[in-house]
Amino acid sequence: MSSALSEATWPGGFHVAQVCIARPTARFDEVIAFYRDGLGLPVLFQFDEGGAKGGMVGLPGSGHHLEFIQPGDAAGLQFDVPNKLHALVLHMPDPAEVEALSERLRARGLSPVTPGNPYWIGRAIVYEDPDGWPIVLATGNGLG
Repeated sequence: MSSALSEATWPGGFHVAQVCIARPTARFDEVIAFYRDGLGLPVLFQFDEGGAKGGMVGLPGSGHHLEFIQPGDAAGLQFDVPNKLHALVLHMPDPAEVEALSERLRARGLSPVTPGNPYWIGRAIVYEDPDGWPIVLATGNGLG
């Protein structure tokens, strides 16, 4: 592994304690249920204030989280931006765990979809969350 990948600081000495990817949704409750009940990620934080709902899911202690926000006033916001090349890729070292998670999603009535990125064909199982965002379940550590 490259030393740049294992260092705790970014170039220039910046320290990043957490990475959180945030996106809006018009289906907050369904999306949280998909990530919590379908993928098994814990809800780390949730709020419902002033008509807006929000919450973070992720892996405790990993410093990587997803945040979903349903604004109280969604006028003018576009929620239909996902396409098959937008993806959350979950690299899982054990192929049996990929299959077990896939079975869990199938039991919830979901079916795999064709990956938008041809690289994943035959290498991963892809599902879509309630907003249509692809979730790639891949075997490996993600570094090649």
